Amino acid sequence: MKSDDLPLPRRNAAPVGLAVRPDVLVTLFAARVAEVDPDRAVLVLRAASEVLTRRMREVHAAASIRMTGLEFGRDASKSRDELQTRVEGALELPLAPELDWWARAQLAAQVTVLARTLAGEARKQKPVIDISFQQPAALVREPERHRADVLRRWVARCNELAAAAQGEHFPLQVTACEPPGEVVQTAVSVEEVRLSIALDGRIEARAPRA
Repeated sequence: MKSDDLPLPRRNAAPVGLAVRPDVLVTLFAARVAEVDPDRAVLVLRAASEVLTRRMREVHAAASIRMTGLEFGRDASKSRDELQTRVEGALELPLAPELDWWARAQLAAQVTVLARTLAGEARKQKPVIDISFQQPAALVREPERHRADVLRRWVARCNELAAAAQGEHFPLQVTACEPPGEVVQTAVSVEEVRLSIALDGRIEARAPRA
């Protein structure tokens, strides 16, 4: 590809939410063993997770795995009825505050390369383990710690909107608001996460009291 064929980044609008620096690199994964009784499959998958943890700690000494899902069933994609056991988890690597953009990008690259290697090795063993990894995402480990700041930002935006839109004699104000949900995070880059809260409110004009 010639350099002039390389697409340039698009100038998208800034993501919604409070900008926060990420403190953990998270890679979601799923692993599956087929044609093995569930009790044995769990042992096989546990051993594989221990290998994954050990190998990832060669990249980052504080790497850890958090298991999140377990499913027993049949593989509908196969031509024959095939028993399978599936687990899901998250690989987490802490991001030290002193790491700059390039150091964080390098860590994400190392995780990606090792994940591809481990997935290939797992397919060659007996019983075969099918394992897939999502691209690493830089996130905040405890987004709820920022709830007060996110809410203050929402209130400030509402006040700005009311001040800009209100009439001279009928000021606008929030008249109803549903209880806020959980803090949701959206990964932007290895150095930025946007935190937001789903809030359903209504701003109305209130006539002054007589």
